[in-house]
Amino acid sequence: MEALGLGAFLPGIGTAMSVASGVMSFAQGLSANAQAKQTAKQAKQAGAYNAMKIESDTAKTIGAQQASYAASGVQMDGTPADVGEDTARQGSWDAALAKHAGALQAWDARNKGRAALMKGGMGLAGAGFALDQGTDWFKNWWGESKPVSTWQSSYGGRGAYGRLGPV
Repeated sequence: MEALGLGAFLPGIGTAMSVASGVMSFAQGLSANAQAKQTAKQAKQAGAYNAMKIESDTAKTIGAQQASYAASGVQMDGTPADVGEDTARQGSWDAALAKHAGALQAWDARNKGRAALMKGGMGLAGAGFALDQGTDWFKNWWGESKPVSTWQSSYGGRGAYGRLGPV
């Protein structure tokens, strides 16, 4: 029996490092997704707050306009009323835009979180592949037989180039 050198264990070390990297990638994806969900929640809340603030400021502006007209003795019908309606309309548009901006920021954050989760999932899948390849290498190294694949069994087994070669 030959002595085992460091070279005999290098494939196993590489496999372990690949698996660890894949698991870490998945954990980072989970963390990024959770953080993105929190960011999305905050963006939506910020949009709602900004909309409320705009609505409040609009109401104050309309009140100030009405007080100004009343102090000068102008009646609130005709042009002064139109100014108040226009201010209210513009304020409602601004509030709706603020809500929409918050919703878009939340949507963007959720998408970034999903992308990070998918990237982490790909890392985990790569870890699974590395683990599968590593265990195959160890089985072959220790002399355990590997199941014959479908294409090998349908063409007569091992073939001319050894266990995994073409027929």
